[in-house]
Amino acid sequence: MPAPRHRLAVHYINLDSSTERRAGMEAHLAALALPWPVQRFAALRGDGSQARITQSELGCLRSHQAVLQMAATDCHTLVLEDDARLPRQVALHLQALLDQAGDQFDMLFLGGGVEYSYVEDVRALLQLKRAMHTADGTQLRLLPAVRWYRSGTYAYLVHPRAVGRIAAAMHQAQSQGAPEPVDTLYQRLIRRGEVSAAVVFPLLVEQQIDYPSTLSDRNTQPEADRYRAIANLFALEADTNALVRWVLEQAARDGFDADAFVASQLIQQKFMAR
Repeated sequence: MPAPRHRLAVHYINLDSSTERRAGMEAHLAALALPWPVQRFAALRGDGSQARITQSELGCLRSHQAVLQMAATDCHTLVLEDDARLPRQVALHLQALLDQAGDQFDMLFLGGGVEYSYVEDVRALLQLKRAMHTADGTQLRLLPAVRWYRSGTYAYLVHPRAVGRIAAAMHQAQSQGAPEPVDTLYQRLIRRGEVSAAVVFPLLVEQQIDYPSTLSDRNTQPEADRYRAIANLFALEADTNALVRWVLEQAARDGFDADAFVASQLIQQKFMAR
């Protein structure tokens, strides 16, 4: 492909102990042949300091802070976690997004959690997803993060003007006892107007569903799996058949619930009613 119009530095976060995830991520990125430099960041763990979040959440916060502290101030920074899966034409999509966004935003979230218990949000996203599919493909949109960013730090772009400011906010949070995980901190900064941000829709980046969460001391693996699955439903290259198979596997494991099936179908019909 021709030389990219925009400069990027790509960093992916990976624990030294997660060798399988590292191998998978490196193979994935190599297959994409990104036209920008890619650097692995050895993820930090919690340092044992007193915090109101778990030590694995503290390690996640420290890792994202460290990546932004070392980020270049003359180009955008793409931060990835090692379960991120990018689409085939990601380089073209990123350049188009930066053309579109210009200098409007400090952060662009390329993926993120969808709160499936917020049924009106799910309905709105389903309708938007279907409305955007045309014979010529899907045009990415930028949705206001103050409304649509819920959680997730597995893929986001940071403007060079903002890396230092966001890293400083994370440092300050740690000095105050780390009261919240990194994605909740981002959400707070956005809602206070301290960070301007948008969510790319459809989500440009998916998550690998079958990886166990590295936030091991949360003990919420089933919930993490469900968040990944529902977010992947709204990805640009969503493999709906794979998601259906995954849901059926969960039903086979946990036992098929006829009441839940009927209720879900009725809710879906209500979602799509115009």
